[in-house]
Amino acid sequence: MSNEDGSGRLPGPTPSFTLHDVKLNAFNFSTATSSLTSNLQITISYGNPSFEAGIYFEQFDVYASYKTQQITLPTMIPPTYLGLNENNTPWSTYLNGTEVPVPPDVAASLARDVTAGELWIDVKANGRLRSKNAWIRTARYRVKVICPAYIMLGNKNGSNAVGSAVHLQPFVEGCRIS
Repeated sequence: MSNEDGSGRLPGPTPSFTLHDVKLNAFNFSTATSSLTSNLQITISYGNPSFEAGIYFEQFDVYASYKTQQITLPTMIPPTYLGLNENNTPWSTYLNGTEVPVPPDVAASLARDVTAGELWIDVKANGRLRSKNAWIRTARYRVKVICPAYIMLGNKNGSNAVGSAVHLQPFVEGCRIS
């Protein structure tokens, strides 16, 4: 974790994030144009494990990426406030990307993974928080979240089509926050 002063600590409470589910509704990679069209439905929850301060989630965007490439447009998580040691109910949304250009090095790796029928996708969230302790509000601070999702495609025959056996592998490490 890091912040502007380089101390390794966030200036307010560190939220928790859990990625519960990823459903891959469309995942079509064109080797001819090196572009990717994808549609994912994710279910994510976030919380405040702190017993000392509440957290305002002022602005948070969620998107999917493959390797270093963002593959969907960002979707905004609704602004919310979580009090002491409070969690929200899981929130579900769609992440979409249409004909997203993929750089050659990422395209080669993506083609291999699609042919193998499995890939890692990161669900990322970037946002601005503010904490509140009694009546005192802190300055805003930024948080980056990465939730890995291992996805098996239903077809292992080299097809780019999404099969019926698409599922999310259980997480070992969970979401990383910095």
